[in-house]
Amino acid sequence: MIGIGFLIASAYGLYYAVQCILGAFAGLEAMQKTILFTGAFTLLLSTAMIAASLCSLGKRLQNRRLQEEKLAAYGNLINVWRALVFAPQRAIQPREEQILHDIESHLTLVAGPRVLRQYHRLKEIQHEADLQSPEVFTQLEKVILEIRRDIGYADWGYKNSHLISVLFEFPAGESRHLKHSPSDQSATQTPSE
Repeated sequence: MIGIGFLIASAYGLYYAVQCILGAFAGLEAMQKTILFTGAFTLLLSTAMIAASLCSLGKRLQNRRLQEEKLAAYGNLINVWRALVFAPQRAIQPREEQILHDIESHLTLVAGPRVLRQYHRLKEIQHEADLQSPEVFTQLEKVILEIRRDIGYADWGYKNSHLISVLFEFPAGESRHLKHSPSDQSATQTPSE
């Protein structure tokens, strides 16, 4: 009831405002009307352009903050998984599990849906297999590829093994066969003559 009364009062107010403006224009000559109309239109157009620019700037700042949050969450996630994969063959420790859980909580807020789907699959594989199994590496490669897509990088020209080899610092393709960290590998290898 109050809303209807407000609408009726607004309609009457608008009607009288238009009548007042038309009365002011009626006493002016054609040249004055043209100048006044052009000035009013320019002012209105400038105001609309400024408002659109401010709105666009606000959206860009919001997108930048979201992008920074994504980068931080993704960086933390990759660092934790790097530490887990390079750890000796053992179960995930409670402290590591808590850190991973905190990162995953943040990830659910900022990550894209494709990243979350691939990461969910990684967690399923991690519960079924050893952390250093080829399946974990393959899925981790897919997660990293989706992360790159989500933050706006093109993925053409890359093989998944190239991405993971840069991350774990060993030749492309070797990640699928890693069973211990590269530092452990170098300690067990003897120099060949």
